[in-house]
Formats: sequence, C-alpha cells, structure tokens
Amino acid sequence: MSKTPKFDKTLDVYFAQLELDIKSGQWRTCRFSKEKFYVRPEDINFYKKIRVPLPTLSPRERTRRKLAFTNAYNLFKVTSAFSGKSIIALYPPSTPYKIYEHKIWFGDEWDSMDYAVEYKDQKNFFEQYKELQHNVPRHNLYVDGTSVNCDYTNGARRSK
Repeated sequence: MSKTPKFDKTLDVYFAQLELDIKSGQWRTCRFSKEKFYVRPEDINFYKKIRVPLPTLSPRERTRRKLAFTNAYNLFKVTSAFSGKSIIALYPPSTPYKIYEHKIWFGDEWDSMDYAVEYKDQKNFFEQYKELQHNVPRHNLYVDGTSVNCDYTNGARRSK
C-alpha cells in the first residue's frame, strides 16, 4: 500500500492525460528560460517508473542550477581533518565538512567503509543524508593524478 494514495492517483491521471507525439515523446517549454526541449520516450518511461512528473526545466537550466553549487574559482586556506596540516581547499574555513588532502583522500591511508551507515526507514531521509555529508570527508581540490608539483591548482590535468 502506498503512503501517498492521493499523489499516486493524481500522477496516474497526469500520465494518462499526457499528449505525446508520434515518437511517444513530448516537446516542452522550460518554465524559466522558455527554451524548448524534448523529453524522449525512454525518459518518459523512466519518470513513470520512478513516479515523478516530467521536468519543467530544460536540461541546460537543470545543469546550470546543479553547477551553481560548485566552487571552481575560490580557494581557501583550511586545516586538514586527517593530518592537521594547513592546506588549500575549495571550502572556506567555516565549512562543516571534513576536508582531506587530495593525495590522502584518493590514497589508502583511510577506509571509506568506516563511514558506512545503515539507512533507517523511521528516520527522515534528508536528515540522514545531511549527517552522512557532514561525516564523510571530502577532498580539498579536484586534482588529476597525472599533474606534477601542482598542489595549488584546481580542476587542472596533466600540469607541471
């Protein structure tokens, strides 16, 4: 039995009333940018399967919003939660996250399975996710393993 019978019924009506083209897809208009975008038949089937309505934002707008939460330009001096050393990171000193040096984070000096937790149905998913995000360390910079002597670069590859 569903925990949201009214939502399920409404969603069933929503999908039954969708007007699809001859390919079984649908052209939509982004509610933000007004850009036209196409929802492919396989995407519509996926949305039906996971029980959510079709997107109202274009793929470009969804990507833009996801990237708004990344920091690629500002670097900060922070203390490593692993070694206690002063390091450069994408995160400000006031961050609630544990930050490790990228060489440590990608190395074998710590075990990510130490942070594994069981999901609890009776507890709010988002609270559990937030707790997990605050407990699991993050690497300080996006550094490619092929770069040499580039401890203060971010997002660089094959640099020297």
